[in-house]
Amino acid sequence: MTYVPPAQRIYASYSHSISALIIAVYVDNNALRYNCDELVKEFEDSVATDARIQLHQDGNLEWFLSVRYMFDVSSGAVSCNQEAYIDRLLRKYGLENCNSTKLPMNPGTDLALLPLPAVPDKICVLAYSALIGELLFIAINTAPQISYAVSCLTRYMVKFTPSHLQVVKQVLRYLRGVKSDMIRWCAQDVSDKYAIGKIYGFADASFADDSSIRKSTLAYYMFVNNAVFSWRSCFGLIVATSTTEAELQAFAMK
Repeated sequence: MTYVPPAQRIYASYSHSISALIIAVYVDNNALRYNCDELVKEFEDSVATDARIQLHQDGNLEWFLSVRYMFDVSSGAVSCNQEAYIDRLLRKYGLENCNSTKLPMNPGTDLALLPLPAVPDKICVLAYSALIGELLFIAINTAPQISYAVSCLTRYMVKFTPSHLQVVKQVLRYLRGVKSDMIRWCAQDVSDKYAIGKIYGFADASFADDSSIRKSTLAYYMFVNNAVFSWRSCFGLIVATSTTEAELQAFAMK
């Protein structure tokens, strides 16, 4: 960014052309990311004047909604993972000492081919649903690589079998092996192919990979500063009649 001489600055504490204050809000959990002290002071004064909300600064952000964030002052890098949450999940299901796997789901796995019970066990369904919810929380926050596997498993929240549970356990075993991996955003890591701060993405689709309803699985990944920041994997809304239609649906995902 362009350097701004002291005499030309709007905010004395910031020496570049763009100052920013990002506010993350989730119910009563809030976080700020900023590069200008004056912007924070203006925000705090505005909230204090309104008087409906009381703000308390708790220091540097390290944990937010079970996600650990790390900041490198020298490079400006921001990294995050959910290692502690994954460890707690593994202990909960007795898999803290399990062998890890290289993939969250084996290639060619078609859960639609597994037989489903005529009358599901309500207690088992509740336990399975809770486990899938915990995996979704990881997939949404810090593990885009398990999005496809978890998306497939969510389709059997009402009816599932021990075979489905084995696939769930494979996802947990995979997470054990990658739990310390981090998503790292850093402008210094950007290759010559992409500009700093430039947003780019990739989208892909299968074609009728669910043999029971012939729907296609779609996915997209959005990147900035050498790391992914938004992703999703899900069924297409309509049945694609060709691979081209499936790919177009992937590009139209929200």
